[in-house]
Amino acid sequence: NTPVSEWFNLSAPLIRDGWYDIEAMDESQALSLMVSQPILIRRPLMQLGSLQQSGFVAGPVLDDLGVNPDPDQDLQSCPMQSSSTVCEAPA
Repeated sequence: NTPVSEWFNLSAPLIRDGWYDIEAMDESQALSLMVSQPILIRRPLMQLGSLQQSGFVAGPVLDDLGVNPDPDQDLQSCPMQSSSTVCEAPA
């Protein structure tokens, strides 16, 4: 029951850099794009029984678990974007 634009990972380079107008997409277009480019999917995808949600925001799954994210803390953006540290490739 969320708007299509809220389905997207806003930190994904193609979204962040404005390659797609997610406000203008319908459900079919969004799903097709996400199947071809999973990085665009807002994460985490969570399910608890019949409850479902995506992203670290207040919602049915986190509410039922009693998890209350700090609204002032940015849990949606990639923490590495503002860092000069580069993660090493796994061995």
